Amino acid sequence: MHRNFSLVTKQIMHDIGNPVQILQIHTENIKDDIEYDGFDKKVFDSYVKNVFDVVSRINRVTSAMREYGFESTRKKEFINLNQTLQRTLTLSEAKLMTGKISLDTNYDKNIPLVNADEGQMNRVFLNIILNAIQAIKNGGQISIATKAVDFNTEKEADLHGVQVDIEDTGPKFAKPGTRI
Repeated sequence: MHRNFSLVTKQIMHDIGNPVQILQIHTENIKDDIEYDGFDKKVFDSYVKNVFDVVSRINRVTSAMREYGFESTRKKEFINLNQTLQRTLTLSEAKLMTGKISLDTNYDKNIPLVNADEGQMNRVFLNIILNAIQAIKNGGQISIATKAVDFNTEKEADLHGVQVDIEDTGPKFAKPGTRI
C-alpha cells in the first residue's frame, strides 16, 4: 500500500511541479516585459503577486508531499522536529482553512536534533493533526509546541530529547475508568 502511495505521490509531484515551474517563469517574464499602457499598475501588480503566492503555495505542498510520500528507507538520521512538523502542517493547511481551525505553533528554537526516520515522523504527526481536525466541529484551534527536555535514566545520564505537545479544542477522551 505504501509503495503505491509513493508512486502516486511521485507522479503527482511531476505532473504539478513541471507546469508550476513553467507558470512561474512565464509570470516573471510577463511582469518584467509588459508595458503598463492601459493597465492600472497597482491592480496588475496585485494580480501578479497573487499568481506568485499560488505558485509558492503549490511549491510548498509538492515539497511537503515529496518529504511525506517517498518510500521510507527506514533510515534513521538526525532531524529537526520543528522543520518536520512545519512540512507536515503544509499538507494540512487546506483542511485547517475549510474547517475554520486556527493554528498556534510555539517551537523551541533550541531543540536538539533527534535520531529518527523523518518519513515515519511525518506520518505520525499528520495522523495526529488530521485526527484533531476531524474532532473539531465548527471552528476551533490546534496548538503545537516543542521544547527541549533532558532525561536521566539508570543506564545513561544526560539524555537530550524533544517533547512535542499537540492539543486541540475538540472533545476530549474520557479518563480510564470513566463511564460514558
